[in-house]
Amino acid sequence: MSETTNSSNAKDDVITQADPTNVKPNLLFRLVILFSAAFLLTILLLLATTFSSSRSSVKQLLDLYGLQLIGLELVAIFVSGFFAMALDRRQSLAKQAEVASTSASSKFHANDDGLPLA
Repeated sequence: MSETTNSSNAKDDVITQADPTNVKPNLLFRLVILFSAAFLLTILLLLATTFSSSRSSVKQLLDLYGLQLIGLELVAIFVSGFFAMALDRRQSLAKQAEVASTSASSKFHANDDGLPLA
């Protein structure tokens, strides 16, 4: 069990060494996906009820509140998308700063005499 954990950690280290600024997407992106799926479902329901001849309760509900629902879903997609991208940018900049400070400090501590390598 520990061998598989070590090998998976080694894979993660290789990926991180290749691109140290690579971070996992934050949870807000999942909200964007959720709101987008709800938007698509609403569009499909509106399309299906448009060509339906029945007067079901779903059709009546969508006739009354369909456009407001689409508007609300679009606002939710845009707001959550904006905050997801802003948070992602903030995390990426923090990771870049961390990598830059680590590489700068490793240049000064690489020599045994305590002198910088420059």
